[in-house]
Amino acid sequence: MPSYPQPGHQSISGISTTNGAQTVTGIVHGNVTNNGVLARPAPVAPKRVFTVPFRRDPDFIDRGDILARIDEICSQPAGRAALVGVGGVGKSQLAIEHAYRVKKHSPETRIFWVYASNAGRLQEAYKGIAQTLKLPGSEEATANNYKLVFDWLSNDDNGTWLMIIDNADDFKTASSDGEGSPHASLADYPPPQSANGSVLMTSRRKDIARQMVDREQDIIEISPMTNCEGTQLLRRKLRRKDPSDAAAEQLLNELDHFPLAISQAAAYINKNEHMSVLGYLFLFRNRREKLMKDPFPDPRRDKQASNAVFTTFQMSFEAIRAERPSAADLLSFMSVFNRQGIPGFMLRYYQDGSRNVGYANEVNLSQPLSRRKVPTEDNKRKRLVRALTKTLPSRQKQNTIPESSREPQNRPQNTAITRNGGDPSSWKPNQELDEELEADLAMLTSFSLISFTSDERDRAMPSSDARSVPGNENHATTYESPTNHSSGSGRLLDHQVLAMHGLVQQATREWLASESTEEGWFGRLTSAMAEELPNGWKYGTWDKCRTLLPHVQSMAERKPSQESNNREWVVLLRDAAYYLCLQGLYSQAEELARKSLDGCKKCFDLKEFDNASVVDVLGHIAYAKGDRSESEKWYRRALMIVTSSEGTSHPRAMGHMGNLASALRRQGKLAEAEEMLRQALAASKKALGVGHPDSLCGMRELALVLSKQGKYDEAEAMARTALAGMENVQGKEHIHTIRSVQVFARILHAQPEVPFAEVEKLYKRALAGFEKCYGPDHVSKMWTVFRLALLLQQQDRFAEAGTLYRRACAGYERFYGVEGVWTLGSVYGLALVLHQQQRFEDAGSLYERACAGYEKTLDGDYDKTMACMEDFSKLLEKQAPTSWFLDHYRDYLY
Repeated sequence: MPSYPQPGHQSISGISTTNGAQTVTGIVHGNVTNNGVLARPAPVAPKRVFTVPFRRDPDFIDRGDILARIDEICSQPAGRAALVGVGGVGKSQLAIEHAYRVKKHSPETRIFWVYASNAGRLQEAYKGIAQTLKLPGSEEATANNYKLVFDWLSNDDNGTWLMIIDNADDFKTASSDGEGSPHASLADYPPPQSANGSVLMTSRRKDIARQMVDREQDIIEISPMTNCEGTQLLRRKLRRKDPSDAAAEQLLNELDHFPLAISQAAAYINKNEHMSVLGYLFLFRNRREKLMKDPFPDPRRDKQASNAVFTTFQMSFEAIRAERPSAADLLSFMSVFNRQGIPGFMLRYYQDGSRNVGYANEVNLSQPLSRRKVPTEDNKRKRLVRALTKTLPSRQKQNTIPESSREPQNRPQNTAITRNGGDPSSWKPNQELDEELEADLAMLTSFSLISFTSDERDRAMPSSDARSVPGNENHATTYESPTNHSSGSGRLLDHQVLAMHGLVQQATREWLASESTEEGWFGRLTSAMAEELPNGWKYGTWDKCRTLLPHVQSMAERKPSQESNNREWVVLLRDAAYYLCLQGLYSQAEELARKSLDGCKKCFDLKEFDNASVVDVLGHIAYAKGDRSESEKWYRRALMIVTSSEGTSHPRAMGHMGNLASALRRQGKLAEAEEMLRQALAASKKALGVGHPDSLCGMRELALVLSKQGKYDEAEAMARTALAGMENVQGKEHIHTIRSVQVFARILHAQPEVPFAEVEKLYKRALAGFEKCYGPDHVSKMWTVFRLALLLQQQDRFAEAGTLYRRACAGYERFYGVEGVWTLGSVYGLALVLHQQQRFEDAGSLYERACAGYEKTLDGDYDKTMACMEDFSKLLEKQAPTSWFLDHYRDYLY
């Protein structure tokens, strides 16, 4: 019989009965009760315990230093580590692998696996541990197994142990104020901080992990796999042929490198004999929602946990909605953004002034913000409404541009489609809203559903250029939010950028679609973006435009189903298109503008007259691309729409006439352009006054046409007047003034007797002004660089001219490509400079490039082609080039 040397046991020898009838000899081991009855010996805990319910994964992929960090933390006395991350990211698989490694290197360590997904499973797990350890009293129905296990783990004489608490996602399970059993809480009886013990926890929630670990650095955030790790896992899981690197990378990008999604994809491919990785990729792109909702067998996942990726995510969504409905609203709102680069200042719109949105308030989300009613029964909400009324400007109030900072010409003419909003300087802080938003963000980050992308925060900060652009003094040049916050947390949020995983976003949208609320949230985003996106022609706001552009481009892929949002959607696309045009991204600009125009036609409350502003943008795009006839077509259409409704004397008509005249001038239709500009200028002077920016811009345009006709004296006088007027009204550094400087320089440069010193000074002033407004490499300044190079070349300052031609060529290549007309012009100019410097070999290769490009792209305009070829032949004959290039471009008024 084995010996059980336990406390309280006695060795008995030579016991006699009370009547002395018999003497018992020998040795008996056992417990003697108070009445002298020999009790059964107490059981002894097994020396080796391993309750991990999964076998080791032969396909496990080591993920950097995560296991080393776990081992380092848990090897310390009373070490506690927590693995935190969104569902399906591989937390439990890492815990399983750690358990097997501990078992191998320390076989005497008892290892316990505890399911903690809810109170019932936690109780069951502790009961199993108590019975495995054969703790006295654990068989009783009223046993407090938490205390029994706690006491045993606290006894250092019992040796070393490791407890793995898996899926501790339920706050009630971890909190001492949970419902149910009085002992259903980890907070009541957590694993003791014993020198012999260590704890490893997995959870989707960082806030729960913080209750278990001692230090923040002991919380290890688990992210999706790297591309290398994901490729290894995919290849190990696939039974058949090895996928190509390209196919594997494409699939992993679609799956966001989530281990659960990779395993699910491999299981589907393995199950279907004729399915390849590329075949699954095609199927996934077309049936993403269905594939991600289908479960697959995985012996190393909890039987009560879903193996379907989307279902796994949606379990988190449901938990958030149950605990904090406003956080579920925030997640819903964020899911309709582009998933990356979500600006923090936009998130305040997840709750509107009436607070009746989504899950926090079960009402009709499809109503536009301005039509929703305030619940009268909730005084707290009423206070929020009063604060938010100041925060969110009324959508019924049009936002007009102050005359001092308006772009009078060469911008989309703002017809009946107007930007809704209000004066940013009138927005007030709303600390209560910020505090609630911060709490909701904390909830979502705790669940690892969203993240702050610190590497993008600098990009979200307003630049010094944006703050310093003259002419924007009446506008908020920093885009902090719908509010101008004084609180520290508010300002911090204004400059933060957030992101969410693609699969999380897709799962959230599927969740919303199943509850018929996705369209309502898309309408909310449309309304919010309409408040925040600046008009593309308002300088000093381009940083903000750049931040919001990816989200507007994502929104362009779907038109709102709610008619009330159509108008806002059309305006968004129009303004984003013009911003893209200003950046030289013409194909993207045209795509958005055409979608906006199509939206105008289908929008029930937009009449034909309203199309003019969108048509105007298409004219600007064609104008900027150098497509003269196309720009004229669009400008004529816009002008016709306005004049047929408002007449030729309407201010909108004047702007459209100026745009059309510019297109006519570029095509050499000078008489028509002059007549149109004189008519528009007369109307502008009568309606607005001689010194109004619109009138001054009209004078500037007319001066160009007069110069092109050889009327140099009148052109120069008019250009000087326009420049002086702009300096007086707008200031010397305003963008409109800088444009007037450039035009005046071009007019002087085109004269028979060029005042070289004055023109050079003006060009350099224009360059400095454009660089301050646009940055050093914007396409808008390249024309001035080109013209300055031409001016220096005329003065035989070839080295300086060559440097500028190279700069212009590089700039034009970025925007127009290597065969763009302006790129080829810069190549031709540089070839001439090298020719004149007798660098014949270098000049010859550039002549060849320019000639080949002109033959391919000019489509019948042979002047440039023939001139370039003639100069190339002069080079081959070692003769001086012709003067065609200098004469043509000196007189060419862009």
